[in-house]
Amino acid sequence: MENSITEGPEKAMKLAIITSQSLRDPTAASLARLQKLQPDYETVLLTYENFAQLPALYDEYAPSVDGFLVSGQVTLAAIERKEHAVRKPLLHFQADTAELYKSILQYVLAHPGADIGRIVLDFLLPLKGGCSAQTFLDEMELPMLESQVSGWVGTMQTDHLEQLESSIASRIVEMWESGKVDMVICLYGSIAPVLRAHGIPFECPLVEDMHLLDLLRRLQVTIELDRLRANMPAVVSASPRGKEAAAHLDALQEKLELFLRENLLDCMLQKKRDHCEFFTSVSVVQYLTDHAKTSRLSSWLDEELAFPTAVGYGIGVDINQAMLNAQAARKESEFVGKSFIRNEKEALIGPLGTAKAMVVEYGNVQGVGEIARRCGLSTLTIQKVAASMKQSGSQKITTQELAGRFGVTVRNANRILGRLVEGGYARVAYFQTANSKGRPVKVYELMLDAKQ
Repeated sequence: MENSITEGPEKAMKLAIITSQSLRDPTAASLARLQKLQPDYETVLLTYENFAQLPALYDEYAPSVDGFLVSGQVTLAAIERKEHAVRKPLLHFQADTAELYKSILQYVLAHPGADIGRIVLDFLLPLKGGCSAQTFLDEMELPMLESQVSGWVGTMQTDHLEQLESSIASRIVEMWESGKVDMVICLYGSIAPVLRAHGIPFECPLVEDMHLLDLLRRLQVTIELDRLRANMPAVVSASPRGKEAAAHLDALQEKLELFLRENLLDCMLQKKRDHCEFFTSVSVVQYLTDHAKTSRLSSWLDEELAFPTAVGYGIGVDINQAMLNAQAARKESEFVGKSFIRNEKEALIGPLGTAKAMVVEYGNVQGVGEIARRCGLSTLTIQKVAASMKQSGSQKITTQELAGRFGVTVRNANRILGRLVEGGYARVAYFQTANSKGRPVKVYELMLDAKQ
């Protein structure tokens, strides 16, 4: 009789849930109810008192868990904005529109004659417009609301994110003391102690059990995909920049060999006619770029070499696509002066290490080829403009703003906007007059879907 080897049960994923101290008990109760469904994962519940504590809390548990589910977009941003030695998949959860409606309705039913214009939703305070339940019911649709919140979170600096809680809490206290508030619907649970200390009535809407379960399952899928993607082929392409680039190629190759040795990276390095490249995997690119945040290689080369370099990271479903994507990313780096990544979906990510980094998705503009032809611009430029508008949450922009976002001269930005106007995909919406003396500034409105 042949002996057979039976593998033991696969180790369950360990998922960390991070929420504010105020939401700890209801979140724990929800997880306990879900445990009765015998899920194929383990959970550890972590809490924080303020956003500033989040990066350290993440770093403490990242080596021992497979992924994180955190409460709210701002919580997610406070973690993602920091550099981390270990990065794990991150998703966020928070009350959706139905759960917000439910909180408003329950308050109105419990308080006949209540004025919903005096119910404040804390997450609306940083946005332009009203912050009351009346505003929410009259004007807010979930897709638009999520876009607005994502917009200001994306543009807010890290130190401002960490000060957000105290800023919102102070505004609510001021409104309360002025007699303008009856109750607060609170998505930022970390401000609950301040509201409680001032006797301000509030409620923290809770995520329904099935909603939380769906997110936990989505996190498991994300973890599995992340593990598979980590082994995909990647190529790093680097070249000297400037008029004497060819003369510096040997020196660049020598430094790249040293970098690979110092970082214990066993990669095959090749010198081509005008650049060097080495073959590796996505997991190494994630390490070198801190998951598309910075470029360790670029920073190291800047210190070691007396001439500037361009670095591009390419990822592909096969090695050929990875090589082509690395070359495309390097060419963008030569133009801008900062590093870029082009992934297997041909999305361009960068410039790395700057506050202006964006994701330029392939096909993010319908009919991009036709727009490029009519305007005499490259398809990549059109995609970058569209990505910039999406990131800012507005279709209006000045020449100076476009130059700042792209890292190009005002003259170059003016050429791009001028071509878009000529092609019928932009117009001068109005003139912006500065307080100081000077010519009024043109404010352009983009219409990239105008002729689809």
